[in-house]
Amino acid sequence: MTALEARAQAIAEARRDAAIAKLADRLRAALPGVRVEQRDDGVTLIGRRLSRDPRLTWIGSLMR
Repeated sequence: MTALEARAQAIAEARRDAAIAKLADRLRAALPGVRVEQRDDGVTLIGRRLSRDPRLTWIGSLMR
């Protein structure tokens, strides 16, 4: 890997991490009864009856 490629990869990883953190923060604010875990590959929501929560229905429809 060249130095330019390594720099581009580092920038991309930093942007990914920032986007995941921002999403997790927004979800925590919007869903106070739900535990939000930030992970390397995204965000995980943990709670009861999440599949019935209308605020999250659109997310599930995107993953089908």
